[in-house]
Amino acid sequence: MGKVFVLPLTVDKALSLVRDYAVHSEQIIWAFDVSPDWRKAAMTREALECLRNGEISGKPTMDEFGNVCLNMKHFHAGRKILVECSIDPEKKLIYVDDVEPKV
Repeated sequence: MGKVFVLPLTVDKALSLVRDYAVHSEQIIWAFDVSPDWRKAAMTREALECLRNGEISGKPTMDEFGNVCLNMKHFHAGRKILVECSIDPEKKLIYVDDVEPKV
């Protein structure tokens, strides 16, 4: 049997997957503590807004696990929000690695 090549997702398809998965917050895995502290709650809310309504910045890449890594950006409440994340199309999950700016 020959090698299996995984084709990278297009920007449009990656954006569609992020928006589909971000509808249900149980499909989002946070790499940081999302405690009830108001600062982290605000950062989480802004990150969700970015995932649901933002745009992909740059070109998605694929990591060694088959996850699609990408950066999202969105203007919300007069601030530019940047979310570094990856999506696992097989498990239908979003892994949020970082959010800028910090609150």
